[in-house]
Amino acid sequence: MKSVLIAIVGIFFFSCLSFTDAGQNLRVITVNGVVSNSYIVYDSNNEAVLIDTGLFASFLPGDGTAIQAALNAASLDLVAIYITHPHPDHFAGVVPLSALYSGVPVYVLNNFHKQAIIATVAATATLFGTAYADFDWAGTLTPLPNATIIDFLNLDLDIVSNFLPNEADLSSIVVDATSKTLIAGDLIYVDHHLFLGPLVDATKIGNWKNILTSLAATYTATPPYTVYPGHGGISTTISTTVTAQIGYLDFFLATLCEPGVNITNVRDRLIAQYPTYEAGSAVNVLDFIAQNTAWQDYIDACPGGGVETDNTSAENEESSNSSMVLLHSSSLFLVCLLLTAFKFF
Repeated sequence: MKSVLIAIVGIFFFSCLSFTDAGQNLRVITVNGVVSNSYIVYDSNNEAVLIDTGLFASFLPGDGTAIQAALNAASLDLVAIYITHPHPDHFAGVVPLSALYSGVPVYVLNNFHKQAIIATVAATATLFGTAYADFDWAGTLTPLPNATIIDFLNLDLDIVSNFLPNEADLSSIVVDATSKTLIAGDLIYVDHHLFLGPLVDATKIGNWKNILTSLAATYTATPPYTVYPGHGGISTTISTTVTAQIGYLDFFLATLCEPGVNITNVRDRLIAQYPTYEAGSAVNVLDFIAQNTAWQDYIDACPGGGVETDNTSAENEESSNSSMVLLHSSSLFLVCLLLTAFKFF
């Protein structure tokens, strides 16, 4: 039987290494952190593919060495990197990792994903410094030779990508049916607030809900699939996880039409409804809701028209949209705070 081993890496300033046995020939090495997850998939030859890099910038301590430490601890050789979707908190780590692993190819699904990453870098360059802005993204990112499979190991991992725009306009997931492994990118979050910032709207939420329903129907099995989300912890109950996420999306849209709600205080309603999500985090992904003009339009279309934000808030929102339009995750907001702090030291 084909054997798959997976290391899960959540990268942040401080991390701790732990080992768990997930069963079904699956071992998991977890580096705990508070930003998006990265996954190291490796085979019996100890050759590994990194799926998503996490977020790094040249001024952050560690700078990619947490992934390097996980690879070294398991005596693995990194043979490829794959990016599931074009959001900075999933691809920005390519910059330091390319320095650490010169010659290791960095794959994206296709040329559309490649161009989307290049466009995102251009829109966010001022946030991450010259190393990120000047990196040779065009020369580094390579579309997969076969957009339905990762076949660089002695096992094949299936890629599914026929998704309508949702949390991201372009998405892919990585699946191994033998070991019942589903690496979901940002289609699935587990016990974590969702990104509902710029470029997400009600239509994309509808798409997202339909995708989640389809994923639950496709990957509910015995033994169960282990779900590795873009944000949050591991789940072995995809149906329960998906039901909770759809409930979150429904609650959000319903809350927008409640009396007294605006795009600023809807954040507080979500925190009250889901008090354990992102527990302990100084900032969270909800801060991006107020950056999204689509939600004020949604409020205005509700019966009664909702509550308008004041002019100052609206002006600030419009101004911030231009620079934040392709950003998401609490990690990105925290990076901005750190950049500001560093200017005063």
